[in-house]
Amino acid sequence: MRFNLRDLFWLIFVAAVATRWWIDRSKLADRLLAYESAQSTVLAVRVSGLIIAMNDGDLVEITIGSDDGLKASQRMEVSRGNQLLGEIIVRTTSPDRAVGQIANGSQRSKFRKGDTVTANIRPVQVGG
Repeated sequence: MRFNLRDLFWLIFVAAVATRWWIDRSKLADRLLAYESAQSTVLAVRVSGLIIAMNDGDLVEITIGSDDGLKASQRMEVSRGNQLLGEIIVRTTSPDRAVGQIANGSQRSKFRKGDTVTANIRPVQVGG
């Protein structure tokens, strides 16, 4: 069997088309993987407020509420400066205030008015 010039051109053409298809498919697969990765990335927003009132028991009132994304049962850290003092658990919320209860066994130091409360809340989908 003999190959002529026309057969050689057809062979080169088929090889070029197959190579281009393989390159496009690889690029598409990489883009799809990057897109799926971005879709599954979830970040949490950190919110903070202050303790503005305390009772003689274990309840504290704070300056952030449901408008900031707080919900009942949300755990929050309490700190003063760079020192972690303990945790509270949100019991009730209003749009701009919440009442939390000091979490059992978490209090390392006595809380005071003006101490900072922070929490990671509101998952945010990135890349969508």
